[in-house]
Amino acid sequence: MKEKLKIIPLGGLNEIGKNMTVIEYGNDMVVVDCGLAFPDDDMLGVDLVIPDTTYLKRNLSKLRGYLITHAHEDHIGAIPYVLREANAPVYGTRLTCGIINVKLSEHRMPQKVRLNTIRQGRRSSWAVSRSSLSTRTIRLPIRLRLRSARRWAPSSTRATLRLT
Repeated sequence: MKEKLKIIPLGGLNEIGKNMTVIEYGNDMVVVDCGLAFPDDDMLGVDLVIPDTTYLKRNLSKLRGYLITHAHEDHIGAIPYVLREANAPVYGTRLTCGIINVKLSEHRMPQKVRLNTIRQGRRSSWAVSRSSLSTRTIRLPIRLRLRSARRWAPSSTRATLRLT
């Protein structure tokens, strides 16, 4: 039986914030973004809202890493909370990894987190698994925005997940 590609949103659909999507293929999964949301007015006493990570905890052996598209709170805000429960390498641009590093330092993370830089404008590949004879590739176009002196300049980076 062929393995199926699963795309599982854990947050960020029909709402602002909590962006977090699992991409799963066979015995491998990668999480795209790890954001939070701010509470609504009727959520008294709640400071932050993070996605439900039960699926990640149940499938921890499949988790290969977090791919972070950019460093807004709705994409990185939940990282300190989620990595305590489901630690894996984090991949992002230099700016994004720098902001995540500061965030992790502020939270005094109990375990070491591996931050890996993906260079803007370059293609990056990850070999996710070695369990199969055939190779499957998923191309994820990631829009990165770099601040220039005058305006936001769109740029494009592709992260390629090579599932082998």
